[in-house]
Amino acid sequence: MAICSAILTPVALAVPLPSSSDQGGMERSLDAASIPSEKVSQFVRAYVQVLGLVESQISQWSTAETTVEQGRPQPEIAAETVASVQAMAFVIIEQYGLTKQEYFQMLSLANTDAEFGERVAAQLQADFADSLSQE
Repeated sequence: MAICSAILTPVALAVPLPSSSDQGGMERSLDAASIPSEKVSQFVRAYVQVLGLVESQISQWSTAETTVEQGRPQPEIAAETVASVQAMAFVIIEQYGLTKQEYFQMLSLANTDAEFGERVAAQLQADFADSLSQE
């Protein structure tokens, strides 16, 4: 689904998939139809927080590109920042009750499985509507 892919792609780029050794040797085959609604909700909430983190860092990276801070080479600053963002993203993911593997599997499914992408998009819309009604 194009809308969901457009929404989910920035996080996939900013928080790279862990290597197979980081996944604890588990298979990457997750059946989209068997994912409970609560897990989809946890994923969407984590995703929104991770996306906010990534967007704020992209803004900072744009600013850092125009100035070299403390005389350090720019690639070193970027590498430290990426590692920091990844660590913060992993904390967010775990705070929402997901493992890194679950998060990345659902992220991948949301971008490749149209039905699951629709479930994620529907949950995003429901969460957004809930947040508007609480204001």
